[in-house]
Amino acid sequence: MAVRRRPEFFVVHANQDNPTDLRWLALPSVRAEATEMIQEGFRSGARGYIDDVVGLARPWGFALEGIRVPVHLWHGDADTVIPIRQAAYLAAMIPLATLTICPGEGHMLMWNHLPEILEMAKGRKGLDRSSPSAPTSPREAPARAAQLA
Repeated sequence: MAVRRRPEFFVVHANQDNPTDLRWLALPSVRAEATEMIQEGFRSGARGYIDDVVGLARPWGFALEGIRVPVHLWHGDADTVIPIRQAAYLAAMIPLATLTICPGEGHMLMWNHLPEILEMAKGRKGLDRSSPSAPTSPREAPARAAQLA
């Protein structure tokens, strides 16, 4: 399997359409870590990856509307891997969802926002909702969600 033999090739080419992600991958430490993640993910073969892709295309076995815990979604508005409309859809369907849109960020936004994401996950960081880059939920701001869809 080519991914197992040349994971760095997969890392770069999976992100080749996104200049933001390519800037991150130009950093040797980021490229090495992303390559290591791919190696680990395919260590036992492609079955796990295939299961993930198939799982995205099938019903998940629960209704998004039935999720009753707070969910915080993060998405880069320059992501060329997952369309931003998918994040807006999830935020609209999950009752307690909040969506943070990161301007200029691509699919690899975690490299630039991991401290914020972890602080939010710990429940220690409150963001100013009046800021244009602050999180918005389509339930709170239907006009913003319509712009993203």
